[in-house]
Amino acid sequence: INRSPVLPQVIAPNSKVASLAANVKLQPAERIEEIYLSALCRRPTADELKVALAHIERAAQPVEAYQDVMWAVLNSNDFIFNK
Repeated sequence: INRSPVLPQVIAPNSKVASLAANVKLQPAERIEEIYLSALCRRPTADELKVALAHIERAAQPVEAYQDVMWAVLNSNDFIFNK
């Protein structure tokens, strides 16, 4: 995935992730749920949500933190081996 065209799409200023990060109507947990739903067609587990929220809260740049979450999801076994 690192050499594919996926990463530029994740970090593009007009990406779905950037749009989610900028959406003030959504809470962080809702943004994370949208990322999981768009990539895996499921909501994050309680543990996944907890880890992602902790990452978002520590981030100096929220949009980059949401990009990190999307990138992690796209590199997860659930995505790679999605049946």
